Amino acid sequence: MSTPAPNAFAWLLVFVALSIGATIASTRRLLDFPRDVASRAVAPLQTGVSRVAQGASEVFSGWGEVSRLRAENAALHRTVEELVQETVTLRAAELENRELREQLRYSQDNPTQTLLPAEVISFDTSSLMGTAVINRGSDSGIQEGMTVRSTAGLVGRVATHTARTSTVLLMIDPSSAVSATVQGTPGATGTVKGQSDGRLLMQHIPQAEPVKVNDIVVTSGLGGAFPPKIPIGRVVQVVTRDVDMFQQAEVEPFVNFRKLSKVLVATGFVPTKL
Repeated sequence: MSTPAPNAFAWLLVFVALSIGATIASTRRLLDFPRDVASRAVAPLQTGVSRVAQGASEVFSGWGEVSRLRAENAALHRTVEELVQETVTLRAAELENRELREQLRYSQDNPTQTLLPAEVISFDTSSLMGTAVINRGSDSGIQEGMTVRSTAGLVGRVATHTARTSTVLLMIDPSSAVSATVQGTPGATGTVKGQSDGRLLMQHIPQAEPVKVNDIVVTSGLGGAFPPKIPIGRVVQVVTRDVDMFQQAEVEPFVNFRKLSKVLVATGFVPTKL
């Protein structure tokens, strides 16, 4: 047999009874305790959710700030690089202008000398050979043996040349020898030779001739290979022994060969055949 259907009237009575009970409970605040318990139970969850939401908002806001700072940092880096490049360019121009001014002043102070400006385009400063190649050759009137100098002092002499370039034997090369004298009255004389370590050594100085540290050494003009009175360097050490016939002096060159970029060729001086 099948189960009889519920009586609709009975269900109505149950609904009415529940409604009346809820009203009475609400009126007498009987539901306050369960509501309070439920509220306290849910409160930490609500607080946590709120904090998580706030944290997420701060995280997204922080990422936006980081992105902005990164963009500003990249822009600053580009600006710094541009300023550094501009500074380098200005410094190079300043050095070039200073070198040209020194060349012009030297030419004005030495009107009897004919000086041809040239640029150093390569170096070979190994222990076997100390040479530099300049961008002037026979097309510019360059001849072998011509004196090469800078505004600071003696550089060397032309060893070989082509139509457009010349190889300069530097004064610091071991095969180089320059007749020199110490400035003074009278001045000690000797021969300045290059050393394998890039130093200069003034040799064959008679013991009777006084030489002291910081004395200035210049070309003497003896032998006709170089014009006289071109600055060479200063004495930094004197080596003398009573048993020796000659004394010698270490000379620091005025020319900075590591940074040599521009030179002057004395085309107005005709050297004696070497």
